[in-house]
Amino acid sequence: MDVPRHSLLLSILGLGLLALVWHIYSGWGLVTINVEEERVDRVLASISRQGGIEIISNLPADTRVSLHVRRVPAVEAL
Repeated sequence: MDVPRHSLLLSILGLGLLALVWHIYSGWGLVTINVEEERVDRVLASISRQGGIEIISNLPADTRVSLHVRRVPAVEAL
């Protein structure tokens, strides 16, 4: 049984697209930050952007923090 070339190509392309979507979805909302003595407002902005959440803080913006996390939920990074 011969499979038409275009069907095989479309199947491979579809599997590649599915793999890409899964890769993006599996890391959705995870936070990776590696900073030393960075301003807390910048760190919180990065956590907010990567985690897809809104963060409100009353810390002074110029407070310095160090944070080293890799692919963790935003709540854990906080």
